[in-house]
Amino acid sequence: MKKLVFILMAALLLGTACPAEGFVNVQVASSAYYLRDDMPLRVQLSGGDKQGLLHIGTGKWVIPPRFEEVKLLSTMRSMGNDYLDIFAVKADGRWGVVDKEGSLLAAPRYSAIIYKGEGLLLAVAGGEYEGAFIPVTKGGKWGVLDRQGRVLIVPRFDYVDDFADGMARVKEGEKYGYIDKDGNLAVPPQYDHTWGFRDGLAIVKDNGKYGYIDKTGKMVIAPQYEYQGAMLFSEGLAAVKVKNKWGYIDKKGTMVIAPQFSEAGYFAGGLAVVRPSGKAGAVNRAGEMVIEPVFDDLILTAGEPAMGLVYINNYTASRYVFIDEFGKPITPWFEGAWDFQEGIAKVRVDGKFGFIDTAGKMVIEPQFSHASRHCQNGMVFVERDGKRGFRDKEGRWLAQLLFGLNSYYISKHQVVWDEDYIYDSDGNKLDHYANHMKDGYHNLKVGLPAEAAKAFRAALRINPGDEAALYGLKLASEN
Repeated sequence: MKKLVFILMAALLLGTACPAEGFVNVQVASSAYYLRDDMPLRVQLSGGDKQGLLHIGTGKWVIPPRFEEVKLLSTMRSMGNDYLDIFAVKADGRWGVVDKEGSLLAAPRYSAIIYKGEGLLLAVAGGEYEGAFIPVTKGGKWGVLDRQGRVLIVPRFDYVDDFADGMARVKEGEKYGYIDKDGNLAVPPQYDHTWGFRDGLAIVKDNGKYGYIDKTGKMVIAPQYEYQGAMLFSEGLAAVKVKNKWGYIDKKGTMVIAPQFSEAGYFAGGLAVVRPSGKAGAVNRAGEMVIEPVFDDLILTAGEPAMGLVYINNYTASRYVFIDEFGKPITPWFEGAWDFQEGIAKVRVDGKFGFIDTAGKMVIEPQFSHASRHCQNGMVFVERDGKRGFRDKEGRWLAQLLFGLNSYYISKHQVVWDEDYIYDSDGNKLDHYANHMKDGYHNLKVGLPAEAAKAFRAALRINPGDEAALYGLKLASEN
């Protein structure tokens, strides 16, 4: 079955870099297109001098620009929606943690601080940190902090994975174990390899075989399965391979659906995609073939009720249709279709993109040359005739097709960014700190110091005493 791959852009440049001394680069720590009201803008003085964070809607400082670097703490697997209200800050080459008032929670003493999910942070003590998202260190050890910056686990591990289901994998030497959210070593490192917990159980490798343990470390299903022959549990069942055929076991290890499939997937909404041979269908938890295996591909989506997205290739054209949990089509065939998120799914008709709801009703008519694959924060991004805008999932405009620029973003309170300025959803440029700073340094660059001073004073009305705006005003008075 085809796998869906999501790519998160962790930080995207909004302001165009400019060589003028003191120019403020405005960056956003967010995924492309969508901003949340609690995702501040990151502002940095030219040359990496100082960074701070601005509130999206008001343009006021969350953290004034007094650190070498500031970053929001989020996980890759969160798709940009799992953010903390605390921030990692860098001073004298080391990382610490501050809250949204700028109060120091953990002094800068670590090589790196990374959010590892479920409110917990991973910190590297000593050594050299490598990679943006891959936790690799030279000469350093990993420990765990809570969201108040308190040390739960003194750095001692060679590797710590993301937290999931209240547990995280750890590596010490050549062996793997688990820690819990309270910082306890729940399962001492003893296994050749491990996987994350799901549905209360995890897969472990011991002496070349694969079995399952619970969160106390008890071996509930003895290691007996071959390499790539066991999957994590979902809805109480797990797919395992026996004599080259896949079946399903329960949490006691009892085979409840006999091995008979060439491929088997996870259960979702009471169904799992299987392939008895080359074609895909779906079984229920009793092992009954609810959707007959007649499709080239079948993707169970998060619709209400459970819906399947079916793909058929008739060797001349690919076609897609949505079916209900019994395999009955509930939509016409589409040229292209994608899975549901937040209750709507993208489809393509006659080369144009639109969106349907979980009842199969077209809520946004196909009319766009481009549209975002998924709905996020109740919004979809669309483009037509070179203009870009946003609609909500009921099809109402949030920001009309006003801009034709390379970068375009919106927050839940309908503040819009293009690659240069910040606007309201009607396209009116806002009286916003970042806009005034942009104007100020642009006017300095083109030799209009009086206009630059006017812009910096406007920025100071929003952020009184702001050192970045005061510095710009000083530059303007000197020109």
